[in-house]
Parts: sequence; structure tokens; C-alpha cells
Amino acid sequence: MKFKVLIYIVISLLLVSCNLINDDDDAQRARIRDIVSRIRDGFNTRNIDVIMSFYHADFLHDGIYIDSQRSIWLERFTMFDTLEIEVREIEIDEEFALARMILRFQDGETTHVILAPEMLGDMSYFYHKGEWRIHGNRSRDR
Repeated sequence: MKFKVLIYIVISLLLVSCNLINDDDDAQRARIRDIVSRIRDGFNTRNIDVIMSFYHADFLHDGIYIDSQRSIWLERFTMFDTLEIEVREIEIDEEFALARMILRFQDGETTHVILAPEMLGDMSYFYHKGEWRIHGNRSRDR
């Protein structure tokens, strides 16, 4: 009888721990979605400091470093009026995450649809050390 109780307790603990891991991943996904929303809002209000506050100081994406990434966002301000972002999926692997998104940049009457990270991944790769930051794909290739 004691053996059955012990097995029941072990199985219960395993089930609870699985739920905690899933809940934690869901909470982390919510944090990343919040960052993406704030970046969208920063773009739509032309606030470069808000956007860049979510980038890691060691950002590197396809040979682009943090200073150049700032310039890219400033150039996007001149090219597009608004940005809408639809987060499709967020994959979490310990301290790394990949956000798959659809970005819709609007300029006048034209909408430019961009798939991230396939077409533009400069805000798809995240790193977590205390808090999530955009880290880039770490590739020096361009």
C-alpha cells in the first residue's frame, strides 16, 4: 500500500512540474509579445529610444551591430508611416527564443508584408539573462 502511495506522489509531482514548466514558457512568451508590442508602439510614435531599449548591447544580426541597427530603424521611420506586427509563434529554448512574426509596414496606401525571421529577422532572436533582449542571430555574414 505504501508503495502505491509513493508512486502516486511521484507521478503527481511530475505532472505538477510539467505544468509549471509550461506555465513558465507561457509567461516568457507573454513577456516577448509585450516587447514586440512596445516596439510597434515605439515605431508608430517615432520613439527610437523605446525601440532600442529592447536590444541587447551585444546585438549582432547578419553582420549588423547595435549602432547600425539604430540607423536601420531611423531609416524605416522615413520610409513607412505605421507598423503592425502579428506574432505567429514563439519558440523558447532555455535562455534563447525565436519569434516568428508577420510585420506590416504601411507607407501611404501600400502595405509591405514581411515575414520574420525568413525575410527580416533583426527583431526575431531573443536572449534572456535577467530579462529578454533582442540579440540577433549572432551571424557575422551579410
